[in-house]
Amino acid sequence: MFENIVGHEEAKNELRNHIYRKELSHAYIFYGNEGIGKFSLAKEFSKSLLCDEFEEYCGNCQSCHLFDGKTHPDFRIIDSEKSIKVKDILEMIDFLIKRPIVSKKKVVIINDSEKLTNEAQNKLLKTFEEPPSYAVIILIVNNPNKIIDTIKSRGYEIEFNVLDDDKVVEFLKEYSDDKELNYSQIAKFSQGSITKAISTLESDHFNQLSALPNEIFSSIINNDEYKLLKIASQVSEIQELLEFMLTWIRDISILKKSRNFGNIFNANYINELQRQSNYFDIEILIKFSNIIENTKKVISNHVNPAVVLNYCLLKIQEEYYEYSNRC
Repeated sequence: MFENIVGHEEAKNELRNHIYRKELSHAYIFYGNEGIGKFSLAKEFSKSLLCDEFEEYCGNCQSCHLFDGKTHPDFRIIDSEKSIKVKDILEMIDFLIKRPIVSKKKVVIINDSEKLTNEAQNKLLKTFEEPPSYAVIILIVNNPNKIIDTIKSRGYEIEFNVLDDDKVVEFLKEYSDDKELNYSQIAKFSQGSITKAISTLESDHFNQLSALPNEIFSSIINNDEYKLLKIASQVSEIQELLEFMLTWIRDISILKKSRNFGNIFNANYINELQRQSNYFDIEILIKFSNIIENTKKVISNHVNPAVVLNYCLLKIQEEYYEYSNRC
């Protein structure tokens, strides 16, 4: 059971025990970093709960066929790009109060549950307190601090840890047979996220993007504002570029503290990293990182990414100019 899910053996064992012992909670809270497999395991768990065999989905019964066809009448996923509102929870309640049609259970997955508004969480709390006996609700949460304590106290929490690089590499080798790809580098870049690893793997510009931080920070050192803006104008995958810039800053920080190259992400640029490490101290590197992290947040609020990237690079340039004049 759950063989299709990479890693997370502790979480899988907990869920297996709940199924085999028939000691199910009416509500589960899966929490951990984004893209590491919470949603995938929630779907596998749901399929098992709905299957006629119950203990482990058979793949052959009516329930399994309906689930695989995404037409199971006793299963629902609640998801939203922006926020999950009261009306979404009211629709869920209306779905749950009607008895199951095909299976013995009804299952709802609420994906990205931190998007629940406060009003929606309060409405959900009532269902958590008095759920139908056949209902199971699974909350998928990246940041559990955004879920009110009264909900968390009524759900069974399962933590998902970041996947080790070797697990991600193992998955990527099964996912793709492209011998030219550097799976180890992609795994490091994904930071334990299978979703991010797949996105990186399928990117047409991985090698091009990985080369840009060297150009960007060389331009910053040379106070070449024109080149910075030219680089920004040529990039379409801005979020990915920001992630690569963070790996570059991290690598320089490591070199400032030691000469252990084993933990360097951009190892193929070691000479450039060593040269640039002479121009920055840890304090200014932290400022650079904070600017980039704030940029990521602004972009996530649907502000024009190209405009925000320009501001980000110019802000880093400004910080470095002031820093270099003080030194």
